[in-house]
Amino acid sequence: MSKMKKLIFSNIDEIQANKYCIPIQMNNKSFDIFISLKNFFQITIAKNYSIIKNSLEKYIIELNDEFDDNNNIDFFFIIPKLIFLDYKRQSLHTFKRTILCNKLFWLSHFKQYF
Repeated sequence: MSKMKKLIFSNIDEIQANKYCIPIQMNNKSFDIFISLKNFFQITIAKNYSIIKNSLEKYIIELNDEFDDNNNIDFFFIIPKLIFLDYKRQSLHTFKRTILCNKLFWLSHFKQYF
């Protein structure tokens, strides 16, 4: 990945493509960083991390007009080597921490990596 300029933002409208975007809110519930318009990163030491659907979905809907078969949303977990072998796919949750059961239109495009 080539070197990018850092952009600290507080509003979705401030996001720019091909920038290393960091939300100003320290308590962002879904991700820590995102690059371009489809690459989200979460840094964690927890074996179980709740991805909060509502926080993530507002970025996905606002920034991505259409989805097709080549249009994935990549969510990367940056984790310590000690938990790598035991790390599993994480669930999406509501704000109240219940596991999401509804099938979202963008969920088939949502890929997790760790």
